[in-house]
Amino acid sequence: MYSERFIIALKSAEDSAIDSIGTLKERSQHRILKYFFEPNSNYHEVHIRSYIADICRDNHIYEIQTSGFENLVSKLESFLSDYKVTLVYPVPVIQTIEWVDPLTGEISTGRCVKRKYVKYKLLPELLYLCDFISNKNFEILVVKTEVIDIRFLNGRGSDRKIKATKVDKVPKGILSIECINSIEDVKRFAEIEDNVLYTKADFQKKYQLIRRNLYCAVKTLTELGIIKEYGKVNRKIQYISCNGVD
Repeated sequence: MYSERFIIALKSAEDSAIDSIGTLKERSQHRILKYFFEPNSNYHEVHIRSYIADICRDNHIYEIQTSGFENLVSKLESFLSDYKVTLVYPVPVIQTIEWVDPLTGEISTGRCVKRKYVKYKLLPELLYLCDFISNKNFEILVVKTEVIDIRFLNGRGSDRKIKATKVDKVPKGILSIECINSIEDVKRFAEIEDNVLYTKADFQKKYQLIRRNLYCAVKTLTELGIIKEYGKVNRKIQYISCNGVD
């Protein structure tokens, strides 16, 4: 579905790689996705007020972000009054590690890993954007990708892989794109069912998030009015969909 468009974006990104890396220190994923969503580089890195938008064309801004959503708040507050804003959230659901020996240049390929739960890392990040989810000018595109994760073989341990340097993530293809532009879409993304009781342990198992990320994910769902506290069992708080039973 996206293969032809992705191949064109990949070629354009490769042609621009030297200049882009030299001036912006962009990683491959960011650069390729910019060309995927806007093939004309004249609309890349556009100055708007005191900010730089990744893409801006015809009053439509695209921002590509994998984390650190708290840094987007002031940008969105500035942009959304006059522009439609699409936040692109890349999710590497299939990942193959390539190990590069920095001494010899030899490359070895690790196993391919399917990362079923990685998309849920969006939920704790959304805590910073709760005020924008219902804005008619705002949407989030969850872009599932297959990537090659390039790392130097310079870490600790006998295999030199522990805490090894991560070099780049290079997309091999786009598998699907899911749009979130309402609270109901967040509920569907989070797979919250009506009339089902949840505990934090249930959410931990469901999303594979721990500690602060788990706390922020649950708080996001609460702040958006998707779930609410229902009571306690054995001193554990239970939550239920806000459309669930009273």
